[in-house]
Amino acid sequence: MEGLEDYYDALKAGDKSITIGQEETMIRQYNVKTFSDEQMIGIKNAGQADKEKIIMGVATYRILENLAYQ
Repeated sequence: MEGLEDYYDALKAGDKSITIGQEETMIRQYNVKTFSDEQMIGIKNAGQADKEKIIMGVATYRILENLAYQ
């Protein structure tokens, strides 16, 4: 462990918003879920870690899910 908080709490506020937005777009436009319902509840209800314990950058980026790449 690198001393980070739980994944959901370790996301920066902007990255958390991006993750939620991407998931909602995937569901709305393509009827595809990349997170389980429990995971989305965890992300939406998560707090914010101290600055030194956050994950930098978009931690969930997966190039194969990027429609521009495909």
